[in-house]
Amino acid sequence: MYATEILKPKTVPIKVISIGNLTFGGTGKTPATIEVIRFLQKKNKKVCLVIRGYKGRWEKSGGILSNGKEILGTWQESGDEAFLAAQNLPGAGVFVGGNRHASCVKAAQMGFEIAVLDDAFQHRKLYRDVEIVLLNQGRESFFREFSSSLKRADILLMKKNAAFSHPLSSTIKKRASMIPLHRYRIVPQGIYPAGKSKPPTAADFFKDKKILALCGIAKPERFFSLLNELGIEPVRRIIYPDHHPFPNSSIKKIMETARREKFSAIITTEKDVIKIEQTSLPKEHPVYYLRIRMDIEKEFYQLLWSKLENIPDKKP
Repeated sequence: MYATEILKPKTVPIKVISIGNLTFGGTGKTPATIEVIRFLQKKNKKVCLVIRGYKGRWEKSGGILSNGKEILGTWQESGDEAFLAAQNLPGAGVFVGGNRHASCVKAAQMGFEIAVLDDAFQHRKLYRDVEIVLLNQGRESFFREFSSSLKRADILLMKKNAAFSHPLSSTIKKRASMIPLHRYRIVPQGIYPAGKSKPPTAADFFKDKKILALCGIAKPERFFSLLNELGIEPVRRIIYPDHHPFPNSSIKKIMETARREKFSAIITTEKDVIKIEQTSLPKEHPVYYLRIRMDIEKEFYQLLWSKLENIPDKKP
């Protein structure tokens, strides 16, 4: 109905950038969103993140996780991805909830100039000025909609050295060949001790130690692959479902395993450590997390900025 204009997207008094994909989970939408917001902040723009807050208490009711000055909620309220973004984006607002239109209106009222929507390609209710779509090259991916919908995109992002798989390959040739395609890579930034304001630990520190690696993310093999890039080979891997909340029962089993098998340290992801570090962890099994970032080629940012400059400023 949106395609035939029976339904029309709602507009808001703020510029809107959408970052999304065609498949379920694990394509790097949140890291891409963080990098785009950082870029816009360097351009002295007042930017906010608008995110659903999957599995958080504010997903239905809505809430402001950050006003650009301080974090106002918890990961349980906002969801783990929103909280991760807020920690990595000082100075940016973070608005949570399924009603993206209401979030953008509130952001505009608070003086934000640009809203970046996380995981919003299928959210047709809200008009967006720039549509960025990340492509997943895996054949095992489950699609949210027909690949022909890529024609709605303004910019495509795909991992470096990756190739298109069917049906994306035919769609790109037939319908999206004129849409600019830029490449990115996921870069490990270091391994940090769980806790606030602590410096990274050198990867060499872990090479001769017995390591337990665990995660609750959509594509766990990517986490383990990045550890391997750093020369870290975990003796054991534990995989939980995406967005796992790590209740006390999970923590108890992890620590029992660590004691029984005498692991020197536990390494997890930045998204997971948000939940794990708030529990009672014994000091004999220190917990670390891998921090990553998305490295996108500079031509992408040049194109994005040129598109934004050509969009007239919106008035509340």
